[in-house]
Amino acid sequence: MISEPNRERAFRMLRHILSGLDAGAEPAPWIAAAGSLHAAGAISTEVLHYLVEKVCESLISRAVESDEELVALMQQIDVVERGHGLAEGESFYTDDAPDDWLALNASWEKRADAIVNEYLRAHGATEIADARVNRESFDTQTLLGARSLWPHRFDVDDEFGSGRKS
Repeated sequence: MISEPNRERAFRMLRHILSGLDAGAEPAPWIAAAGSLHAAGAISTEVLHYLVEKVCESLISRAVESDEELVALMQQIDVVERGHGLAEGESFYTDDAPDDWLALNASWEKRADAIVNEYLRAHGATEIADARVNRESFDTQTLLGARSLWPHRFDVDDEFGSGRKS
């Protein structure tokens, strides 16, 4: 994918990889592969962080259904959203959300980050887990990585953007 000269084809390759992860494949081999590319100088730190963040999204997709804390927080978030008149499937943007929703969302993000960081540490990607602790800096790096890989089609609303949902 990284060396593919046709960026549209490379984009489809990443989509295929992410589909496999969503279907239950483990992210660890992809994280290790990205780490190897970075160690060989084939990709920048920003691209490494972007790719790792993208492949780790599948961990959160799974945890939303299995992690007791995330499940409870999602239920509380839903109650707040319904209480403010939002329909099923609708949510607030962080710049127009009420304080109670913002607090729950911050707790949800903290738990989701902990799940990803625990996985990264368990699979030898401690440096990336450490970098993810400073979310603002890490998110900036993932955004730069996305723009580096997909300058021909990058859009902040694109499915291959920074990965942050809030």
